[in-house]
Amino acid sequence: MGQRTLREQAILLPPYVLNTLKTLPWIDSSPEGIQFHDDDFIAVLYGVRGSTAFSGPATVRYGSNTTAYQIWSPKLPTNVLYLGDGGSGILEIDDAVIRKIFAQGVNPFTAPASAVAPHLARILNTYTHYHYDHLHLGAPLAGLFHANAVPKTIIGGENPKSQFTKTFKRPAFPRDFGEMQASYTFHDISDPRSSVLIFTPTGEFRDMSSSDFNTYLDSEHPQVRHNKVFYDLRIAWWCASTTPTTPTRASVTATRTTTTAAASSTPSSW
Repeated sequence: MGQRTLREQAILLPPYVLNTLKTLPWIDSSPEGIQFHDDDFIAVLYGVRGSTAFSGPATVRYGSNTTAYQIWSPKLPTNVLYLGDGGSGILEIDDAVIRKIFAQGVNPFTAPASAVAPHLARILNTYTHYHYDHLHLGAPLAGLFHANAVPKTIIGGENPKSQFTKTFKRPAFPRDFGEMQASYTFHDISDPRSSVLIFTPTGEFRDMSSSDFNTYLDSEHPQVRHNKVFYDLRIAWWCASTTPTTPTRASVTATRTTTTAAASSTPSSW
């Protein structure tokens, strides 16, 4: 299993998440950065509430934000942001990434795309559904969703472009979607409840039904094809300790197999 060291400023995760990662027994850190294993897979839940975002003593344990989460892996492009849903929790990672880009001397709202791309080349945002707690409370208020220099790909069922057009609309919202739609592309999934998304190390993705994905995994040599490239799928589990407080590592890994090159990738699904 290979390892990779990344500068903290180049990792699109909030500082408090990075500080937590550095306490894990299988991750080493130094002034040069944080060392990850190739197969590390991180999921951060920024909001888990349903229906309404509110704060108070009753929300201390699980937080006050509505649904939003992020996936991250050292095998995925470090300048691509992978987000799930767009509830109020999305504002937390939005703020953290904006601050990181500004710290590099780049204004993501005024700089050209070529200057922003080394730090944030693209946002991939997938949706399970479009209830208010999953979309209206967060994504429309996120600064990066208004930055024309940052391409956004919205993935979901029930015509995601139509859902965004209805959400970003006057008089309920101060901007019409037509003012920013040039930085958006959309990918419609027939049934998000039974679909698997696979992300490649080039920042691309493909979707398939969960039954097809299980068929790949059940084969003697699991492979998935994307853009004429085959990826070998392998599932591995690690448990660093038998103590119940120690996190367990799990990942789905893939190795790109072609006649001319070999490169690693991590397809991920949610």
